[in-house]
Amino acid sequence: MRAPAWIYHSRVGSIVLYDDAGRRRKKAGTLGVFASELNPSFTLMRALGLLPIEGLQTAGPAFRLTSGAFLYSLACYVVVSGLAAFVAWYLMTHRDYNDGSVYMTAALVSLVPSFFLHPCYWFGAKKVVALLKKWVEFQEAYLRTTGTQLNLRLRRPSMFFTVLVPLFAFLVVIAETFIFDIAHPSVAVAYTVAISMLVNHGVVWLLQCTAICRSSLLMRNYLRSVSGLSKLLSV
Repeated sequence: MRAPAWIYHSRVGSIVLYDDAGRRRKKAGTLGVFASELNPSFTLMRALGLLPIEGLQTAGPAFRLTSGAFLYSLACYVVVSGLAAFVAWYLMTHRDYNDGSVYMTAALVSLVPSFFLHPCYWFGAKKVVALLKKWVEFQEAYLRTTGTQLNLRLRRPSMFFTVLVPLFAFLVVIAETFIFDIAHPSVAVAYTVAISMLVNHGVVWLLQCTAICRSSLLMRNYLRSVSGLSKLLSV
């Protein structure tokens, strides 16, 4: 095992030889592979005000209550909550409960996340920052161990879902408004935003799980190749 370990560490050592000051500068400028590849999904979340984090793709993301990202998120929360409250009032005053009480109840309940999703992200922002930093540490350890960059291959799936989720939500909402004869445009906007927030949250969770699985497979394949090389050299 010493021979292949020496080979790989020599290769990586030739790449990362620099003094302490250079090491700090390089680490500060390192892009987070996980955040970079999920950038389309994160961009949609930031546009919806759900991810008030600065330096998202760098090695040092941060969450601060005084940042512009948080103020933007707060403004989005006020707008989304106000829109949801207006739509709830509109539905209760313009629809007959006797003509579809089950639909009305479901429609009103589906607006509830609009009032709570942003605060949940605010309280969980520090955990997201810690997760992103862990991914940066992992990609650096992966580079030191294997001599290659971590490649999760998630940018295309992220882009696909980023485009699909709002489009699909809008089409479903438009169909529902025609079926139940709700012509007010604010209804379509409110439900498109609410559905997009919820579904994209699930998409990011799915991509996170996929990233963990793929990185584990990459490490497994590397360790197998090292083991095979070790056996070959020991013959």
